[in-house]
Amino acid sequence: MNITNGLRRAMQVKSRGTATIFEGRRRTWQEIGDRVSRFAGALRAHPLGRGDRIAVLMLNQDRYIECYLAASWAGAVIVPLNIRWSVQENADALSDCGAKLLVVDNAFAKAGNTLAANASGSPSLTGGKAARILLSDSSSAQIARSSCTGTTS
Repeated sequence: MNITNGLRRAMQVKSRGTATIFEGRRRTWQEIGDRVSRFAGALRAHPLGRGDRIAVLMLNQDRYIECYLAASWAGAVIVPLNIRWSVQENADALSDCGAKLLVVDNAFAKAGNTLAANASGSPSLTGGKAARILLSDSSSAQIARSSCTGTTS
């Protein structure tokens, strides 16, 4: 059983029903499913294998749910980082879990850049390549920026 089974069922049974409400944003189950599917596709575009870890440093919001579901849809495992920890504590967690990608929201863009810069030599986060940060833009679920070596839009 996959965590996304509930989403797929909700899309079948009540696709036009309200799935999330956040800061005036309302999304139906169909909209969430479409966004999760696109996000999962973007995640798969990175060199991720089944069971690879994606670390997430985001505030509690509707996009966190989308990220959580997209990671599973892509076959990855989500590793939530602690928003109350220092950058060094989160760096230690990244090193320990072996995450291949780090997803941050706008609130943690600066911390994410620091984490990526510190991890760029770390094989556990990067597989020997420069660390990638996926920054979820406030207006879309698309991957808006990848720092260090490349850009994804």
